[in-house]
Amino acid sequence: MNFRVCIIIFISLIAGNSMAQYSLEKVEELHVNSLYPVSLIDYFPSDSIYLGYVNKFSEGSEVVLVNEDGEIMVSKNLKGEGPEEYTGTLNSLGFSDNGDVWVQTTHQLLRYDENLNLQERIKYDPGLLYHLQGRPKKFPWFLKENNSSEFSWIVNPTRVGNFLREISFEHTKLIEIFSLKEGSTYQIAPISDRSHYKDFDMTISAMYAPIYYLERKNNHLYLSTKLDDEITVYDLDRLKVISRIKISHGEFNSLKTTPITNKSLPSYNNRITLAAVNERIYSLDENIIALEYIREIPYGTYEKRIADDPKYHHSRDPEFHRLIIFDQNKQVSNDIALPNGIIELVLPGNRFLVKLINPEVEEDFVRFGIYNLIGKNE
Repeated sequence: MNFRVCIIIFISLIAGNSMAQYSLEKVEELHVNSLYPVSLIDYFPSDSIYLGYVNKFSEGSEVVLVNEDGEIMVSKNLKGEGPEEYTGTLNSLGFSDNGDVWVQTTHQLLRYDENLNLQERIKYDPGLLYHLQGRPKKFPWFLKENNSSEFSWIVNPTRVGNFLREISFEHTKLIEIFSLKEGSTYQIAPISDRSHYKDFDMTISAMYAPIYYLERKNNHLYLSTKLDDEITVYDLDRLKVISRIKISHGEFNSLKTTPITNKSLPSYNNRITLAAVNERIYSLDENIIALEYIREIPYGTYEKRIADDPKYHHSRDPEFHRLIIFDQNKQVSNDIALPNGIIELVLPGNRFLVKLINPEVEEDFVRFGIYNLIGKNE
């Protein structure tokens, strides 16, 4: 950790009829020494170790373990035909309870030790195969009723669609879970349970996807979708809904025109969606939930920016990202503008790790900021 910089963004929060003040305060920076892009996906608090990957482009992705000083402790490309390697696509990464590393591919789950030496290989048969090229997610696993023999994981990654165009919304469920004990999968969370599902046309099937966060302390699944105005909380031990939390976005026109079709949503050249979408859900301490969403970008703005940078996409532009805070029952904030960066993950103590963006400066390291969410309801 290099130095402390305090940038406070004051936010007015609504809690019932009273107002509260929260702020995002940048308290530290983490510099990871790499000339290649680095993404950090998970964090092991007892050892202060980050887990992520380095994208080396034509050479492929390497799984990395990074310490709190930004040093890459281990870096390995685990894809290949060797006895300790995997075939298929790297879909997710995550720490086990003892600090081992889970690697999920299209059809296998592998467990590596802290030096990325293979310890275990599990084959499974999902309902659909997912191929996330160069963008793995955090591995969503849990122990049902805290029983080590009831090891399960969610097969379909967050932000990735899990149904085929020829299957109707009515008969599709959003979450597929593999039970190692049973050796099979089961599904929960039908799309027909979403408040807007009757407004959807199958032409949007390519962009419709679950957005979720698995909170392992209570085995609660916080679930929404890319096009939604509700977070549904599932108890994964009992497989039932325990609460529904309405979302009031500051700017979310995607649900205002029905039916919701490809033609009703703004796009660039009928290929790139410019519509507002939910992006990620986070579970913080003290029963706080956060939703990140992406505002709609005007056609002219996108056209200008992609002319300046052919690789531009507003999903990676912090200017269009917003954060909303909730408790377990209701929304308690308006839109919060993010710092100049993209949220990577949540750290203990209501902190966000943010990959910072500074296009005017070329550096020989990847810069991250750590931001505290501070304040409380009054």
